[in-house]
Amino acid sequence: MATNKYPGKCRTCGTRVEADQGRLVSISGSWSVECGKCLAPTPEVEPKPPAKIKRELTPSEIDARVAKHIEGCDCVKTEHPYMAGALEGADEVPLYKYQGLGETRTVTLYILQDGRPVVTFASYSYDDSRCTYLAPRDLVISVLQATIDYSLSKGEPRYTPESAMDWLSKYLGCVDTDLNRLACGLDPW
Repeated sequence: MATNKYPGKCRTCGTRVEADQGRLVSISGSWSVECGKCLAPTPEVEPKPPAKIKRELTPSEIDARVAKHIEGCDCVKTEHPYMAGALEGADEVPLYKYQGLGETRTVTLYILQDGRPVVTFASYSYDDSRCTYLAPRDLVISVLQATIDYSLSKGEPRYTPESAMDWLSKYLGCVDTDLNRLACGLDPW
């Protein structure tokens, strides 16, 4: 309750209210005083429950959500963009979404028609978007091999063993390392 520091008229009955008497009240942003006889009852205000703070999950919390879905599946990690095509017709189950200032992160489980899982980890921020797939090894190898075969059928030298080895000597660890390792006849992982 605000203190009435100045004398004034009661907003209800008009009697004079001396300084430090009555109660100072705010009605629609305008301040006035009430005398002791006209004091309006103080409304009971129920405390609001604290707002839920949406926080970003820790990597271990995300791993725990994902682990139960891929248990027993021989899954490998790839960032190859053509993996998206392998998900057509799959059932989609959102596992996690975080939206922060200029950034969105999602983790989605896809159930393929044969019942096997694929998990995507996607992040979008301003002009950058990335997607990592955790998918069955044989599916990833078939997508990578199809990419190599298509490129070679068009006469593009990018995925010949020699050019792939040259690429790996410069960019090992970057996106498409798995693709270039396969083009060299190596295990992609």
